[in-house]
Amino acid sequence: MNGKPLNEPYVTDGYEDLGVDPYDVKVPEGRLFVLGDHRANSNDSRYHLSEQSGSFAAAGVQGRVMENSAAPTVLVTIGSLGTALTLLGLGGT
Repeated sequence: MNGKPLNEPYVTDGYEDLGVDPYDVKVPEGRLFVLGDHRANSNDSRYHLSEQSGSFAAAGVQGRVMENSAAPTVLVTIGSLGTALTLLGLGGT
């Protein structure tokens, strides 16, 4: 990014995508260039370089991934409640 390598610990170990040629893009202001975590199996911005350098309008983003989100806790709680209700319902018949 900006001529410097990024630390990307989330990228699959041993990454080497032989299907993509080297690329050098400049992402215009207000646009995003996205790369998949599993680069060898991601149809990301690198595959659309002929279309505005693979970028897309940031205004088109409808949601964002939030680090340390409470969503996993909520899902586990709801799942546990569903299991408990199921067991109670089966036990009363």
